[in-house]
Amino acid sequence: MKSIIHSLVILLLVGCLNNDNKIENVGLAEELYMHSRKEHLSFDEKKKYLKKALVALEYVKNNSLKMRILNSRAYIYEKEKLYDSAMYHANVLLDSSIKVGDSAFIGEAYFKLALYNSKKKETDSSYFYYQKSKDIHVALNDSINVGRRFLSLSLIERRYGDYQQSTYSAIEALKYLKNKSNRYVASVYNSLAVSARRLSQFKEAIEYYDKAIEITPKEKYRRIYLNNKATVYYDLKDYYSGVLILRN
Repeated sequence: MKSIIHSLVILLLVGCLNNDNKIENVGLAEELYMHSRKEHLSFDEKKKYLKKALVALEYVKNNSLKMRILNSRAYIYEKEKLYDSAMYHANVLLDSSIKVGDSAFIGEAYFKLALYNSKKKETDSSYFYYQKSKDIHVALNDSINVGRRFLSLSLIERRYGDYQQSTYSAIEALKYLKNKSNRYVASVYNSLAVSARRLSQFKEAIEYYDKAIEITPKEKYRRIYLNNKATVYYDLKDYYSGVLILRN
């Protein structure tokens, strides 16, 4: 009986030690992760800290910090324009987040795969992953990210010349983004205007450009939208109005 009790005590002690080690490792990983975010570090230095942080978490399960680390690694490779490596780490993030059922990071991983495929001109794959990301964020009631994904889908559809579908996606984007982000709403109105112009709906195009011009927070984009609006007046052979916009 004494030997059984002795064995149980040892097991409890080992379990406590393991738990203490895991807590200590999570603390170390958190410290390494935060250090990797320092702006003065090079990309290579950042990646080294993130790699060490992952090693510290090797035996820790269901930890959201691991998802953040994987997310950061993909982001760094994206900034280096190493899109194959970025996609590899985005896929690792996707697999890991699926295993632990972290829907927010599943949606983020799909978004990253969409973005990196877009950078590589793999438009069909990009469109597929934007759809997947959008669906995840719909389930999460994440309005801003749903709206952003609809906007991305609208831009791809427009690029393929499907102006009707692009208009539908842009209108859906508006439903989720309105009163939330002027930056993205202005982009949606610009997409609607471009599609309207391609469909020879010139009056609607001008109205959409006016809305984009009114709310865009950046002067650079305001000038772009004004120039785009001027081209619609040229389409209408109203050269005076077009030139007036460009001169002002």
